[in-house]
Amino acid sequence: MKPNRIFSAFLALLFVLVPALMAATPARAISAPAIETDKIKAAYVSCLETGDELYTFHPEDELFTTSSTKLMTAIIAIEELSSKLDEKVTVTSQMRREVSGNRRGLKAC
Repeated sequence: MKPNRIFSAFLALLFVLVPALMAATPARAISAPAIETDKIKAAYVSCLETGDELYTFHPEDELFTTSSTKLMTAIIAIEELSSKLDEKVTVTSQMRREVSGNRRGLKAC
């Protein structure tokens, strides 16, 4: 099995099994975690089913995308582009300059 297929399978399991296991646990059995506000910048917790706001801490603060969002983006990209994973892509200097944040090893040709 190719390494990228193993990675895709792992990510798929992560994003399918973990929420499924959490959904299978009755809500009354889950106790609220102790939240140490001196260790976090901001938080927003809501109920997916009802949309009710359950907890907020500095909800107005602007924060960078979380790792889970980046992983989900990677999963969707891999699923949609799976037939093109072996194609080479040419990156120009202008393209590289226009990428904000982490460039993940992009090198201009």
